[in-house]
Amino acid sequence: MQQTEPTAARTPDAVKVVKTHGRPAIPFCIATAESPGVAFVGMSDFAVHRIDLGADKPEASPIGEARHGSYVTGIVRVGGTIVSGGYDGALIWWDAGTGSVVRRV
Repeated sequence: MQQTEPTAARTPDAVKVVKTHGRPAIPFCIATAESPGVAFVGMSDFAVHRIDLGADKPEASPIGEARHGSYVTGIVRVGGTIVSGGYDGALIWWDAGTGSVVRRV
């Protein structure tokens, strides 16, 4: 395996910002959606959000009215269902298309 020399670090004034994204809450976990470029994100506002990462200005929007009682710390997609786990100890199964709660434990 050939080693390469490290590149020189850029100075802060030489870095150009191309695009920035702000969020009103802290994202903790992410799962891909069936559609390319779309993701579901669990955030510190106790909700699961859908984000179109390919949009010019990606916006996080909650997938339903329900929320966890605390931070969403884990999320996974299984087919058309999203399962989120929160710091509150709850698991919520969501219909990824409608955002309705299928089950809550």
